[in-house]
Amino acid sequence: MAHAMSVNQAAISVFESLSGNETVDFDIVLVVAFLLCLSVATLPNEDGPPFGVLDGTFVARLETWFLSGHQSPVGLRIGVWLQLLHIAIKRVGNPGLLSKSVSGLLQKHIKDIPSLTALDHEAHPADSLYDIISAPIFTFYREVQDISSQVADVTHYRRSRITAADQAEVTDILNSLKDNLCNLWQSRPAPLRLDAAELQQHFCPTIADPLITLAGLCSATYLTEVVAMGRILEHPSFASPEAKDAMQRIRDIVDGDRNASTERALNAGYLRPLFLYAIESFDQEQTQWAVNRLKQIKSPISRSDFIASFIESHGEVQRMQGRRVTMKAFCYQRFGVPLPYF
Repeated sequence: MAHAMSVNQAAISVFESLSGNETVDFDIVLVVAFLLCLSVATLPNEDGPPFGVLDGTFVARLETWFLSGHQSPVGLRIGVWLQLLHIAIKRVGNPGLLSKSVSGLLQKHIKDIPSLTALDHEAHPADSLYDIISAPIFTFYREVQDISSQVADVTHYRRSRITAADQAEVTDILNSLKDNLCNLWQSRPAPLRLDAAELQQHFCPTIADPLITLAGLCSATYLTEVVAMGRILEHPSFASPEAKDAMQRIRDIVDGDRNASTERALNAGYLRPLFLYAIESFDQEQTQWAVNRLKQIKSPISRSDFIASFIESHGEVQRMQGRRVTMKAFCYQRFGVPLPYF
């Protein structure tokens, strides 16, 4: 670990000169920036300001790149993944990876997400067809994540709840976001409206199987935001009926026929849905189910074993106290570390 962190720090130290070098194609700069952000997301995290290396000359190059009107599909896709990493890190109470300048530029300029299949002239026709069918699902996923980012902005980590006026304002914002999320779900892409059997009926296995997996993950992601909003709105001490329904649907997806597991390992995309399911559960059987499923992810990078231990301990304390227990403070108190990124 010490060697990995040393190499990472060395890469960070030369990034500013790289991003300021006009002879280096900006796509290369974006690739390096993305790899550095992946390192931040996977190495042991600490609370702190946004990843400052993506400021200064990088912001100037990014703005020039957008204004040029010539962005490669790969560069734009990396821009989207930078946004997704930023949002994932924000959700645990961290300021996130990106400064407001970088985040704002990406949000403003990347509207359409280009396909990469067109770059591969030897792509199998089935792969090209899958890319066309799945593209609206990725767009849907990104829009859910944008709402998730706005939800993270009104958590108690970032937004005052001291006065009644503060709380009323947060409630108004969340109710508006709930409406946006509901409207997004009502207009969801057609593959998200079909069950696994229907997708298998309409498509060959090479398209149907990954599409079933993707539809399950995106549906669970939507349901997770329903649970997250209910938690922030703080319906008494327990999950609201709406959140409980969403939690049951998450469980049905994980235990159902959505290809959630492959080769005895659960898809790591279910980490956050299982986490929210667990922390909103006051029933020991429900918590234990989530713990067991998290252990099936078997992904050291996602820290699934640690998250499983966390929610098991967290669940015991919540049941003992009969109320919600703040996650971040509990993680420091019990384990002596910040809550990991998802």
